[in-house]
Amino acid sequence: MRRRSLLAGLSAALGAFGGCNTTGDESTDPANESTTENESTDPADTPGPTTDSEFAGVSMPDLPGENEVTWYHESDETTQGFVRPSTERTELPAQIDFTYYNRSEESTGCGHWKLYKLRGDRWFHIGPYAHDGICFNLAAGESETWTMAAATGEMDDEVDDESADRYPYLGGGRYAAVVGYGHATPRSAALVEVDAPPVSVVPTDDATSESDGDTVTVTEDRWRTAADSDDGDRATLTLERAQTADRTIIAEQVMRRRNRCYRNLLGFTDEAIERVVLRTDGRTADRVVVDGETVRLRYGDQAYRVTRGEP
Repeated sequence: MRRRSLLAGLSAALGAFGGCNTTGDESTDPANESTTENESTDPADTPGPTTDSEFAGVSMPDLPGENEVTWYHESDETTQGFVRPSTERTELPAQIDFTYYNRSEESTGCGHWKLYKLRGDRWFHIGPYAHDGICFNLAAGESETWTMAAATGEMDDEVDDESADRYPYLGGGRYAAVVGYGHATPRSAALVEVDAPPVSVVPTDDATSESDGDTVTVTEDRWRTAADSDDGDRATLTLERAQTADRTIIAEQVMRRRNRCYRNLLGFTDEAIERVVLRTDGRTADRVVVDGETVRLRYGDQAYRVTRGEP
């Protein structure tokens, strides 16, 4: 197997996820000896997939910033590059392999994997939020597999492959795995329908709260430990109802690790609460609001504004 690495721009976001990316020649890689129906009935020497997708004929809305996409369920024998999932329907917890096949006679550009969830007629980016700065060309005839492990709650011993990208707190619905490999289009993608209950937004285990009328003050361990650090970097975030929002966030995004501030703000809202004040450290608050800014977002049917303060 030969792969030529390309240097891509380092992401400004923090907390990159490693993922499980494996490559190989389709005729020799043991990973391609899968027992799934798609693998066993889709010969490696054909230009495109020969199996029928259960999503055949389904029209998809555009993905954010990735409008030119080759979908697996729209591929045919002329498709030179496509993503095939190990299953198109699953219950959680589950582990799913998404394999991109380069059936062309030339190398692809480099690519990274992303996961989206469809809500209504819009796609929402679930992760990863950052990638390392290196990706690879995929030579003619080679394939690459991205493995994700998903569950409805916390994930401990439920993952068979420890190198898989972990996605806890996923609810039922339709998801898309998208990779930046393609020939006719810049991206390739595949759909998976997940059978699971809706996700509820709940606070982190370390968050404690105190109520004073219509205001709840939430304190994280990061606030407590910041007092003992060299710089004593503490910050507060205040969430209040608003009339307008600049963007919408869904539960699966709120429950991602990097969004713990949203989790500990929205997790304490109800009809009787007008204000939630979160006490955390400065680095964690930076992921939501930098000094002097106001973030406006919609969660469910309610718009909110989040402002930052100092202790």
